[in-house]
Amino acid sequence: MPSVRNLVIAYDALNDNGTFSEGDTITGKVTLELEKETKIESLFVKAKGDVSVHWSERHGDKTRNYDAHRRLFKQKHFLISQEANDVRLPAGIHIFNFSLQIPLGNMPSSFRGNYGKAVYKLEVKLSRSWRMDSTDEKELCFVSKSFPGFNQMNFPQTGSTNKNVGVFSKGTVQMDVTVDKRGYVPGDTVFINAKINNSSSKDVIPKFSLIQDVVYRASGNTKFEKNIPSNTPMSILDCDILSVEYRIKGYLDISFSSDPSVVFPVVICSVSPHSAALCIRLSIFLLNLIFCSSPATHISSDPPTIPRPSKPSVPFSSTNLQFTGTSSTKLSLFHNPI
Repeated sequence: MPSVRNLVIAYDALNDNGTFSEGDTITGKVTLELEKETKIESLFVKAKGDVSVHWSERHGDKTRNYDAHRRLFKQKHFLISQEANDVRLPAGIHIFNFSLQIPLGNMPSSFRGNYGKAVYKLEVKLSRSWRMDSTDEKELCFVSKSFPGFNQMNFPQTGSTNKNVGVFSKGTVQMDVTVDKRGYVPGDTVFINAKINNSSSKDVIPKFSLIQDVVYRASGNTKFEKNIPSNTPMSILDCDILSVEYRIKGYLDISFSSDPSVVFPVVICSVSPHSAALCIRLSIFLLNLIFCSSPATHISSDPPTIPRPSKPSVPFSSTNLQFTGTSSTKLSLFHNPI
């Protein structure tokens, strides 16, 4: 019959979201249940953070693997030290309290991608002579608060794009866009204003999307991913082997023509100068469109109660949007609760 019946580690939540950040203290308890008196060599808990990337590429008949790893930190606390000789615990349930502090410093938020991850764990290990080690672990949700210069991310961003379209009778399509700021926390509202001037003979449909760019680096090589995310993990800007960046892309969908576009970099972080709330996802998106009148303006009428302009198609973080408006010159898109 095995001596160790059960070994479990549990930690105390610091907030409703169960997250930890730089400088936080992790407290909790280890529960050890023994079937009989047992000699213990050591018992310790440790907290650690690691970033790792891995992918494979085929080159002819050969497969090459790319790997990289960074240890962010490791903190260890002995509950029974190796220096304590001949420690014997009687049968029954034993509870040990522990406390570990996450160090300060620039560390990425928890993240899991197709080719890499940033993972934080809490582990307990029990060692005995001539026996397999007994272990248990819990994964921690780490949210970085290290975003240098975030106060400067609260200013609006502006951009514009234009294009000559048409074959026999050319005209110009122009879009001027303003995004309210660069830095957001999950749960924030992103405000976008777009002014569109269409003097061509083509129909145009404005579209906006939030795009996630993930870059993995190993052995001097890089692997790229581009996603329209269904959720919004925090930006990772300060890790040399893994980065997660976001951008808002606005473009005019023009049939049989390349689409003029404008791109705004944005940062998703945990702390805002105006909001410390950490919600689940970046879920609400408001958009005002102002269409400039001109004799050659062509914008399809949907719904028919608003003859011009059209209903835009706005993919954004899997959020459903509904069309409202009362005139032909100004529209508003509001979050449609599911």
